[in-house]
Amino acid sequence: MTPGPHLLVVDDEAGIRESLSSILEDEGYHVEAVGSAEEALERAAAGNFEVVLLDVWLRGSTASRR
Repeated sequence: MTPGPHLLVVDDEAGIRESLSSILEDEGYHVEAVGSAEEALERAAAGNFEVVLLDVWLRGSTASRR
C-alpha cells in the first residue's frame, strides 16, 4: 500500500494535535504535527506537504491578535 498524502497538522493544543494525527494516520496519511506557528514555518520550508491543517486560533499567530 502506498502512503497517502503528506500532511502537516498545526495546533497548540496537544490533545487535538495528537487525536487528529492519529485519526489521519489510521486513514493512511503520512502525518507530521507541530505545536506552534514557528515550528510550522520551519517544517513547511523543509518538507513537501500536500496539505497543511492549521488552527486558525493558534496562540502567537498574527490572526489571533486581531
